Amino acid sequence: MRGSQFMDYILELILKNEDQQLDKILSEQATKRGSNPLELTMKNFEEMFVFASFAGSVRCLTVLTKYGLIDVNFLASLRTSPHGLPVTPLRIAVEYDNIAVVKWLCCHRANVNNREAVWSTKSDEITSGSFISSTCSVPCMTPLHFAQSAACVKILLENGADMSAQDCMGKTPVAMATLYGRFDVLEALCCHGAPLNLASCWGATPLMYAQYGRSKSERVSATEILCRFGADVDLQDRNGRTALHLAKDVECVCLILAYHGDPSIETVFGKTALVTAAENQRLDICRMLCDAQAVVKATSSNVLTRAFYCEHI
Repeated sequence: MRGSQFMDYILELILKNEDQQLDKILSEQATKRGSNPLELTMKNFEEMFVFASFAGSVRCLTVLTKYGLIDVNFLASLRTSPHGLPVTPLRIAVEYDNIAVVKWLCCHRANVNNREAVWSTKSDEITSGSFISSTCSVPCMTPLHFAQSAACVKILLENGADMSAQDCMGKTPVAMATLYGRFDVLEALCCHGAPLNLASCWGATPLMYAQYGRSKSERVSATEILCRFGADVDLQDRNGRTALHLAKDVECVCLILAYHGDPSIETVFGKTALVTAAENQRLDICRMLCDAQAVVKATSSNVLTRAFYCEHI
């Protein structure tokens, strides 16, 4: 059996959680070290360890620690990753929501604030948009950015995870949970007092990110949670836009107004949310903003004409 085939066999055992067979093989390798052409290197062990974290096998992780792996904060490639970037065992366990492994790694002194690349190891979870970059390979995200469940958030926070950590674009764990519709994670972070108004390098807050959700239900849910926990509804990005300017859904506009969003705030180009809604031909939102007594200045005096036009095109 060649070296690559041998590694494939080992990884298959890990995937099946066959820890006893794994222990037997590694024990045999240890006794033959120095004379066996299939002698496993530390790199091989690290790859096994990351794979066991991906597979959710605490038993196999325990076996691997018997053969020299003491520090669990190394980087190694995961074979199933579409990008091949090196990752830590904790990041993989968090991203695949292997709670038992996350807890085990934290008990073995995993660094809960270690910075890693933005790329998701899940090929179907890459988002891009006005405020979002999916092409950054700078080590800047912590495990909390990748959290998939409230249970995982709880373990990470109990072990000192920083809820204020920002990636190289300024996105916090709250912003990531908002973008990907992880509402149990968002609720958990909010309940633990995570900062809700930390802005990205573009000045975008989590509430603004909420307006870029993948579906209407996600946008509304994220907006409701953030508003309920006290997000500042009137913060402006670099262009002077508030969440009210960015809102695409009547329900989100209604929520923001209910939490005292100010429809008279203008962008750096002098546009209120009402002007923006009219330009986007959203008469339903225009009516709601007018009912909220939006301020229409002389410079925007044609906004009602625009809204009327939208209704009749």
